[in-house]
Amino acid sequence: IGSTAPERSGRPTGQKAQCYPGARDFDPPTPAEEAATARLALSTAIMVCSMLEAAVQTHVKYFWIQQDAERAFVRSLPQLCDHPTVEAAGGYYVALHALRRELEALHEPGFDDALETAWPHLHHTDRGVRYAARVALEHVPAAEWRARALSAEPADTRIQSLIALARVGEPADQEPAVEALLALDPAALSPARLLR
Repeated sequence: IGSTAPERSGRPTGQKAQCYPGARDFDPPTPAEEAATARLALSTAIMVCSMLEAAVQTHVKYFWIQQDAERAFVRSLPQLCDHPTVEAAGGYYVALHALRRELEALHEPGFDDALETAWPHLHHTDRGVRYAARVALEHVPAAEWRARALSAEPADTRIQSLIALARVGEPADQEPAVEALLALDPAALSPARLLR
């Protein structure tokens, strides 16, 4: 009475084993299954070791390539710094920094020459210099340059001076400032000027 599970080949009938108390009974693996599991584990271990070896070799290879490149760059620094183009660029940026610092010194009221010093630099190609010139202009009473800003040329000077007027001017300056901006020809302005 009752049914029994079909026997697996190579296993004695009714042989059972328990992995821990209270667990279900299970059939132990056959020698063939154990051999297959061992072969699978061995092949997996070999594959992982091969991948690790390849990764280490690649890392070492590129590490030495990077080290060689860095050494070559460091060796070339003296010749690079002595190149006329680099010297010229370095001198240009030193002068640019000095100009910006000169304009930043005018960022407080009381300088008689602040207007004439800052005005020519409102259309400078460097954004930092333009900003420093505009802030210097904002520390000069607007009555001294309001009319000049409404008709200023070139376009960059008008744009920067009208921004300054919008920041420190009076409400009555709004309409003439907008009209002065609208008088500029958009087709004649570069995309960078349109964004300013």
